[in-house]
Amino acid sequence: MKNTDVTKTPSVIIDSCVFFGMIKYNNFVEKYGIEHLPELLSRQQQKLEKVQKQIEDCFYDDFKEKYKNLTFEEKLEKFKEYRNNKIANLESDIESKTNLLNGFGYNKQGERIEFNIPETRKEVIRQQILQHQQQLEIYQKEPEIDFNKYRLNKNSLQNGQLYQMALEGKVKLNLFYVSYNEILNHTVPKDDESWLCFTTNEVGSLTQKCSLITTHSNQTIQDLSDLAAKYRTPVQIDGRKEMAPDINSLGEYGDSLIMAGASMSGVILLTQNEKDFINDKGIKPKNDYIRNNTAEINTIVPYATDALCYTVDEFLNGKYSEPTATNDSYSLTEINPQTQPFANVYELV
Repeated sequence: MKNTDVTKTPSVIIDSCVFFGMIKYNNFVEKYGIEHLPELLSRQQQKLEKVQKQIEDCFYDDFKEKYKNLTFEEKLEKFKEYRNNKIANLESDIESKTNLLNGFGYNKQGERIEFNIPETRKEVIRQQILQHQQQLEIYQKEPEIDFNKYRLNKNSLQNGQLYQMALEGKVKLNLFYVSYNEILNHTVPKDDESWLCFTTNEVGSLTQKCSLITTHSNQTIQDLSDLAAKYRTPVQIDGRKEMAPDINSLGEYGDSLIMAGASMSGVILLTQNEKDFINDKGIKPKNDYIRNNTAEINTIVPYATDALCYTVDEFLNGKYSEPTATNDSYSLTEINPQTQPFANVYELV
């Protein structure tokens, strides 16, 4: 199962968010045939480009000039901060100039200083305040840019591209049993408008194109739990703060359990949820702290391999490493799938 030969088809474990994103494309193929899949991907590409153009049109001219050498996605990271800083600077300047009109200010030590301002100078200050207020009003009336819309459309396109690769035999898709249980939970309707729900037929049709990695061993389950817990042990990050423990990551559908399963199986994990598997969302800016911590833990746990988690974007662009470390404690053994709707079923023992 583990692929250390780059000439062989890479094998990946996909988490539930990637699986859910593929259902749209699988439904399309089931209805119209695989020969029409490129048409759907092309429409999704055009949709993404339209969203990108809408966002680019909102960039300020000075911003475009300052960051003209950055990629679009790097600009996305910068723009929200850039706009917020402009607003904060205007608000601060309005406050300080208003204080001047009232005859006081503050020195570098934060001590209040009172003074008299000539009337001619006051008129200049009033005009400056008015200009800043007008500019601030323009910024505050600007429509909110839906950065998330771009991310969702890009994720959708890349889920479709990964699905296409699987149909073409360029990648093997696997589900870890923890993710599969979560997927099955999303076939149960709930009285919640935000609840993502699919039919059992939709799920079953896609799982037939995947393999399942499971286990029935109490010892394996215990080792999975122990490794997952180590991934989420609070650690000091750059001397600034501790990475917070995340109880949900160790729960029934825990992210760290899925990562532990990937590591013990020696198969990389693909996700669209960076904040759950890669980034410590409690620390800004964007970072790789959870993934780095996972890599460090893998080196000291004897039954772990060096398999890590990557985004679908990283995988599609070749920015990932195939696991090379061997696991002398566990291996994947193919078993009879029985009634399981999978291409293959593997036992982690």
